[in-house]
Amino acid sequence: MTLAFASRRAPPPGGPPRGVLGLLTISLALSAAACEPDAPPPRHPRPAASAAPPPAPAPAEPPPAAYPLAPKSGVVDTLHGVRVADPYRWLEDLGSEPTRAWLGAEAALTRRWFEGVPTRERIGQQIAAAQNYERTWPPRRAGARWFSVRNSGLQDQPVLYVADAPTAEGKPLVDFNQVSPDGRLAFAGLRVSPRGAYVAYGLSHGGSDWVEWRVREVATGRDLPDRVAWAKYYAPAWSQDEKGFYYSVFPRPPFGQELTAKDLNCRVRLHRLGADPSADPVVYERPEHPTWQFEPHTTEDGRYLVVTTGDGQVGDRGVEEIHVLDLGAKGAKPVALAEGFDAEYSYVTSEGPTFYLKTTNGAPKGRVVAVDLRSPARASWKTVIPQGDAVLGAVERAGDRLIASSLVDASSRLSAYKLDGKGKAEIALPGVGTAFPVATPRDERSAVYLYSSFEVPPTSYRYDFATGASEPLRKPKAAIDPGGLETRRVFYEGKDGTRVPMFLVHKKGLAPDGESPTYLTGYGGFGISMTPFYDATYAWWLGAGGVLAVPCVRGGGEYGEAWARAAEKTKKQVTFDDFIAAAEWLVAQKITSPRRLAIAGASNGGLLVAAAATQRPDLFAAVVVEAGVLDMLRFHLTGQGEGWTGAYGSPEAPDEFRALFAYSPVHNVKPGARYPATLVVTGENDGRVAPWHSFKFAAALQAAQAGPAPVLLYLETMAGHAGGTTLSAAIRNKADKYAFVMRALEVQPP
Repeated sequence: MTLAFASRRAPPPGGPPRGVLGLLTISLALSAAACEPDAPPPRHPRPAASAAPPPAPAPAEPPPAAYPLAPKSGVVDTLHGVRVADPYRWLEDLGSEPTRAWLGAEAALTRRWFEGVPTRERIGQQIAAAQNYERTWPPRRAGARWFSVRNSGLQDQPVLYVADAPTAEGKPLVDFNQVSPDGRLAFAGLRVSPRGAYVAYGLSHGGSDWVEWRVREVATGRDLPDRVAWAKYYAPAWSQDEKGFYYSVFPRPPFGQELTAKDLNCRVRLHRLGADPSADPVVYERPEHPTWQFEPHTTEDGRYLVVTTGDGQVGDRGVEEIHVLDLGAKGAKPVALAEGFDAEYSYVTSEGPTFYLKTTNGAPKGRVVAVDLRSPARASWKTVIPQGDAVLGAVERAGDRLIASSLVDASSRLSAYKLDGKGKAEIALPGVGTAFPVATPRDERSAVYLYSSFEVPPTSYRYDFATGASEPLRKPKAAIDPGGLETRRVFYEGKDGTRVPMFLVHKKGLAPDGESPTYLTGYGGFGISMTPFYDATYAWWLGAGGVLAVPCVRGGGEYGEAWARAAEKTKKQVTFDDFIAAAEWLVAQKITSPRRLAIAGASNGGLLVAAAATQRPDLFAAVVVEAGVLDMLRFHLTGQGEGWTGAYGSPEAPDEFRALFAYSPVHNVKPGARYPATLVVTGENDGRVAPWHSFKFAAALQAAQAGPAPVLLYLETMAGHAGGTTLSAAIRNKADKYAFVMRALEVQPP
């Protein structure tokens, strides 16, 4: 069983950045437990770059004196007949002295600016108070034991508890605050063995995607000596005998290239407890396809290993393959259940040789099919849950039922089905929100699901199959009373006339006078849906009188595959048009005005807000770009980037290059323009979206800025793509982010 957890951000820049020092820490820590016997020899920590910075002088148009000098090099690429300047290519060399010197100067500037914001400390105290409530993730059963993860309120990291019942208090099994008192190792998920004898738990090094898996014996509370390193993205799958687990692993990258090396040559290995990880046998690989990656699952009866394959990270392209290996048959070859990367395929459960898959094959809004391993041809597939008007979301097995979530105008519905798809029962939810089903063992006669909304913190419910009733297992009490808040789902027209939904959350009785400080955020990519969810910082913002606006722009999955495909590759501009139209609607409806409007987004959402800001700088007063994909002509050259070409397109294809070049934030900063106040945030250990994306964008924006609004680079030390490793660091980061936004909007915290 795997438990998922919310992302957390990290500390403010409190001194000269460590730059690649965090990267070195990762390499040194993981090399002691490396599990790739054919790892390349270590090298000095200096990732290769295409160009060095010019030794000299300032650019032709010097940036304001307040900004550190970032010399422009003469690097020019010719792509499909177009000359493309890349003056800050030298910042891609993360370990070079010029890069580190520039980062040190940027950190000093950012620190001085924040020291001049008197409300920063008060905002931090208020956000900490909003965060101070107990959070419990859904309990899961293995054998006779129940496992759950909780945070009492302001603990830096959560604690794993084991109990005899889902509602029992239980006792701590793994306190991640004690595993890593300094926060350098962050909890990164867990898997419990089938009968609950062991827990494999993951630790992220410095907030990076690199995870080391350790094993704790439940009866004794002691760790076994097993440590499996160089894993990424995918949790392990235990064998039925509890003597080992299957796991995905990458070759150990060259020393110093942990953040920039491409994610290639993934393999599935079997680790037997007590064995040397470097000798773990490979059970599945596809060396002829080095970009493919594998997510392992074992069936509940232990008979089969199910491998879901993606070209790039599983799920990124929205198309997968699934193969099954019979573990009980010596020398058995993998059998394909789905091949061809023609649709989404995800494993749900199995019943003997029958496998249940969720897929968009023949169903753009999703369906569940049953595939017999003995006759896996598509003509023999049986539809169990047919496509409906709603978009099918997560599907899990609970007891002898399938629990399926679906989306109607970006709000969840939850239904229970028998394994043959009959006997559908709707599960009543508390309101307009988001619900996720949780897998439970086959002998359970109830299901567990998680529900959350903008006003309600994540709450675990137990649904009784016999009565059809749900009850909360452990109801959290938010630090901020949601009674005075109102959530509205509105619709506005995109640039092309398409009807786009948006959630608006604010205090009841909002006066439409154009003066409300508004925080507009979105994502718009990879089929990921923006649905109502609780965030303590949002609750604080709303309590302080702010408005939260969350549009469901195209590129997301709110209306299925067609909604996502409408804004991919050469049509990606549609995402930005939808987002800009949301801002224009908010202004037209007098919810806010450009001088009171802030936009923020992370990862693909960072690209979203950066593109919106470079295209319409007049429309916003503040922009927060976190871990953004910002150089759209070189994103595919490091880490996980090549797998994103399914959504963005490839710079190597002429038509897709032209579309990418037209909106790439790094390439569309215009000298002499007046840009809004912009905070560019990145983590030094981000191997998913390399930090140089943010470095290059910040340097270009600072050099171009003709207005008085600040452009700051906020480099988080010991932080990765999801931020840092501790809650206290996340609170400091959020305090700085909102202090920046409130100062730009000229509003005061309560």
